[in-house]
This record gives sequence, structure tokens and C-alpha cells, in this order.
Amino acid sequence: MINKLLTFGTAILFLAILFCGCTENPFDGEKNKFIGTWRTVETSLDSEIWTFYSNGTIKTVSSYLEEGEEEPSISISWSNYEIDDYKLCFTQAGEYGDNPPMCFDYEFSNGNNSLTLSYKAVVALVLSKV
Repeated sequence: MINKLLTFGTAILFLAILFCGCTENPFDGEKNKFIGTWRTVETSLDSEIWTFYSNGTIKTVSSYLEEGEEEPSISISWSNYEIDDYKLCFTQAGEYGDNPPMCFDYEFSNGNNSLTLSYKAVVALVLSKV
């Protein structure tokens, strides 16, 4: 009797573990690669610093030097991001409601310290982890 209860209990435990794993998002582990601060890799004087947070938000600090100006202009923006189907998608609330998501293909390289974002197979941006 005890052997039957032990076998039944083990089977229930095994099924519970099996089904609990089915609800996990396979991109959660991938999301961890993004967390942290990244800097654009460009040759111009313009630069951006992107900080990905674990709560799905991103802060972008842009610094650009306008013609004739000695001090760079700085702008800060916040948006939300998610990883879905191997795409990095950004959404930002606008003055008149939410804007549609902007999605990029992404590829990590250099030991996950370089991030290349592409749109329709054209490289849009390269970031380096700070």
C-alpha cells in the first residue's frame, strides 16, 4: 500500500513539475542578456546610452552636437521593451496614445558584449556593453 502511495505521489510530483515548465516564456533567459547599460558604437560625435531594466523598461540618453554649438544637447526618453520570437520590440506612449511597437532582429556577439540590431536585414545600430 505504501509503495502504491509513494509511486502515485512521485507521478503527481513529476507531472506538476512537467506542466509548470510549460508556462515559462523561453525568451526570459534571453532577456537577461540585455539587462544593463549599452553605448552606441559609432564614429560620429553623436552617442546614445541605453539602459535595459529587468522590469521591461529602457532609458535612452542621447547626446548630439548641433552645428555651430559648443555644448552637446542631451535628451532622455523612456520606453518599454519585450523579446518575442527572437525580436526586440520597443513601445513608447505618445501624446495621443501608445505608438505601435518597433521591432528589430538582434544578434549578440563578442561574448554577449556586443549587440547588433537590424531592421529588414539592414544593420540599424550596434551597441557595446558598458
